[in-house]
Amino acid sequence: MVFKGFLSWLRSNLTSLVLSLLLGLTVWIVASQEQNPVQEKDLQSPIPIIVDGLGNGLLITNNYPETTTLRLRAQQRTWLSLSSSDIQVTADLTGLGPGSHHVPLHIKIGERTNLVSANPSSIQIDIEEERLREMPVQVNATEPAIGYTSEKPIIEPSRVKIQGPGSAVDLVSEVQADVSLTGLQKDFNAELPLVAVDANGNVIDKVTVEPNKVQVTVHITQQAGFRAILIVARTSGKPEAGYYVANTAATPSLITVRGEPEIVNAMQPYVETVPVNVTGRTEDFYTNVELNLPPGVTPIDAKPVQIVVIIEPLQGNRSLEIPVQAVGLGNNLKVTFSPETITVILTGPLPILEQIHAPEDIIATVDLTDLEPGTHQLRPAVDLQRTDIIIESKFPAMISVTIASDDK
Repeated sequence: MVFKGFLSWLRSNLTSLVLSLLLGLTVWIVASQEQNPVQEKDLQSPIPIIVDGLGNGLLITNNYPETTTLRLRAQQRTWLSLSSSDIQVTADLTGLGPGSHHVPLHIKIGERTNLVSANPSSIQIDIEEERLREMPVQVNATEPAIGYTSEKPIIEPSRVKIQGPGSAVDLVSEVQADVSLTGLQKDFNAELPLVAVDANGNVIDKVTVEPNKVQVTVHITQQAGFRAILIVARTSGKPEAGYYVANTAATPSLITVRGEPEIVNAMQPYVETVPVNVTGRTEDFYTNVELNLPPGVTPIDAKPVQIVVIIEPLQGNRSLEIPVQAVGLGNNLKVTFSPETITVILTGPLPILEQIHAPEDIIATVDLTDLEPGTHQLRPAVDLQRTDIIIESKFPAMISVTIASDDK
């Protein structure tokens, strides 16, 4: 009877019970949304795209987006713990062959998170077959100095491999190394980088060269009738008294001449300039000069030869007797020195030494400041008004100084 009564009550109140449950569920959902609302927004950091499944012997030849920006929907608490490391984006190339392909992105995200959109949601991938080709190395060399000739370059290794997309490998016309021999008069040897170029000389940068450097040796020899010789500068006369020629130098210091091979080969390894007159000179100077070359032998460079002549004063010593002077002597005092002069030895350029006079250029002093009457042993100081003269020594180093009252 009780059970039948309960069933009867349940049938009569079922609608109310369902409505109560729905109302409670609604209230719970609303409360939950208020405390932990759903938010839709862009993920702050772009996600790297992992390209996977590329077949052996194939290459991707285009530049494709490496990241994608995701817009997600999740509750607020989920956003607080969400990290880009929880998301994986892949582009699966499995089974794709040469050609251009529109590849969708597969996005794997954590639970309680929904993907709204991805930008981009797919990427274009261009695939080509990889190709390997062996080619000889070509050397582009400039001309050496005039009067010299270069032999055929020695290249090690002489053949290299180029590898890359088939379309790029097919464009390669040469693998080159550039050698600058300009102005050289001796052998060249260096390790040089290689570049792959097409028929128009344009660099093909989508291929790799292995090895990417080669050792290049070029032997350079002098042609018959040409010879490199040193220039020796000559002078005549004498500088002003007290001066001498310290040095001479030619620019250029080495020249190449041409002429009959027999004459050129018989020459000394140097050529002298026409003497430059230095009579009465006291300073350095530059001048253009001619060369004393044999008849029929001429320089290959028409530029004039210039020499610099360095004129310096002769160095010497001079001895001077300098009277000692007092400074700082107190009032009503007098002083006597023993000795009254000191000897100073000076070193420097002779013309300047001869111009030194005391007391205009050099003085010897003794500081008597605050000294009482009596006899004192003091060290004189020497003041020289020239920075290009050196005081080698002075003696005596100490002198006797007698201070007394000046009774008048």
